[in-house]
Amino acid sequence: DGVFETTPEANPTVTAFYGDEVIATATVAVMKNGQTKATDSITFQTVRCP
Repeated sequence: DGVFETTPEANPTVTAFYGDEVIATATVAVMKNGQTKATDSITFQTVRCP
């Protein structure tokens, strides 16, 4: 949805739980002086757990 889950910090930690068989994209951003300087994303699919 384009909205970051955490506020900018020096040492951010995020834990996320995803349902079975979903495709998700996680993005991290480097910020300086309140402006985004770089981003990187990974898209992955979860598997169904019995």
